[in-house]
Amino acid sequence: MRDSAYVIAQTVWGFPQTLVGLAVLLAHRGRPHFRYHGAIVTTWNSHKALSSGPFVFMNGSGNALEAKQSIDESLLVHEYGHTIQSLILGPMYLPTIGLPSVIWLNFPGFKHWRRRTGTSYYSFFTERSANHLAERVLNRPAMGSISGKSDANKLRKLSLGKNRPRAAAIAALGPEQPKAVRQPCWFKSGDS
Repeated sequence: MRDSAYVIAQTVWGFPQTLVGLAVLLAHRGRPHFRYHGAIVTTWNSHKALSSGPFVFMNGSGNALEAKQSIDESLLVHEYGHTIQSLILGPMYLPTIGLPSVIWLNFPGFKHWRRRTGTSYYSFFTERSANHLAERVLNRPAMGSISGKSDANKLRKLSLGKNRPRAAAIAALGPEQPKAVRQPCWFKSGDS
């Protein structure tokens, strides 16, 4: 019943992105599908993942069972976070999450900047938000997270919660600290 309510809410409130997702689903109707907390996950032959309404598209192969077992669960959790964003934002999802996310992923200037600075794709606000929502709802770690907590949240707790400078907070994360916690150049905090 809960899955039905999820699909109905996505279809009505998130109609624009559900329509886009349905079109992509129809284009890949021969590919394996499975359900994940109400979402319809379809595997395709692309290294990129996409979420649109209740539809998630991820790289995978084989039949539905093999595809489900071959998918990186942390990426699936992340993509599920985008479906939650769709439920929250409804018709505003595509202009506020979908379009900025596509630009962040594909625009050559952003690709170059991420590579040059070592900034994670998952540090962008649309991706951090998807991780945070999915981790809260599913209680599972999402792609680009550490121990179920997003890197940005961990950094914020270390730097702001203890009034330490940002450099000290990053050092406190240890040598294994991923580059995902680096803030974009347009973000300036008072303690850096």
